[in-house]
Amino acid sequence: MNGLLGAIAGIGLALGIVMLIAGLRRSEARPVRPRRPLKARWARLTRRPGGRAGRRRDQLLLASVLVGLVLWLVTGWILALVIAPAAIFGLPWLLRSPDTGVLDRLTAMEQWTRNLKGLLSAGNSLETAIATSLGSAPDAIRTEVRDLVSRLSARFSTRDALLRFADDLNDSTGDLLAAALIIGAQQRGAGLAGVLEGLANTISDDVKARRSREAARAKPRATARYITLITTGVIAFGALFNDSYVAPYRTPLGQIILAILLTSYVACLIWMRSIAATPPIPRVLTAYDAQEQP
Repeated sequence: MNGLLGAIAGIGLALGIVMLIAGLRRSEARPVRPRRPLKARWARLTRRPGGRAGRRRDQLLLASVLVGLVLWLVTGWILALVIAPAAIFGLPWLLRSPDTGVLDRLTAMEQWTRNLKGLLSAGNSLETAIATSLGSAPDAIRTEVRDLVSRLSARFSTRDALLRFADDLNDSTGDLLAAALIIGAQQRGAGLAGVLEGLANTISDDVKARRSREAARAKPRATARYITLITTGVIAFGALFNDSYVAPYRTPLGQIILAILLTSYVACLIWMRSIAATPPIPRVLTAYDAQEQP
């Protein structure tokens, strides 16, 4: 017993000497990193948008988690903790109609091109016609046209200003429009108005064709939306009012089968959305613009 106490005392003495030496040594103070608030960490981790949109998203996320917990308690499906948030956040994105912003911008380009053609036909120079067209520029491209007028007023060359205008539009049709105006600025001929009229007609035909395609694609998209709502309603009704209907899915094997079925259905919706999407046409002035700009 005395030997054990002696060993413990020796170890304690050695540790005390080591700690004393370590305490007497000078060490540089490490800078204390300011701790981020929990809210800032959450926003960075989840890429939370700012303002009202971020608060609305957090509220929707909390509601979806609560719905998942209720479904888990009612049905006994552990998958409900994942299904509810995924359905609330994912299904609206998968089933919503495509954004019409591209078509709106194309229509705006057509209107601005026709307006510019009329101003050129009245005898205005290209730079004067562009400056005058700002007052009636459509809202979808008003910012780009205003920046173009500002660059021309700041003594940019017409060619450089139009190249940057094409960059602001960031669209293949905008490249065609800018290229036509660049050629007109270099040649200063009377044929630019006719070229712009032909380009406006081409843009108009493109917009009509795209709207026709979107109208045809809206029918299968609506069918998929109705099937999803009906399927969700049937499953919810069975889970709440017909216990024998959902009983097989409470087993581990049933949960695996349910996960496979739901994953397959979501994969079909993603595939349907991908084949219905219209890929953007590659631009033609990007590389040329990058070479010309410093």
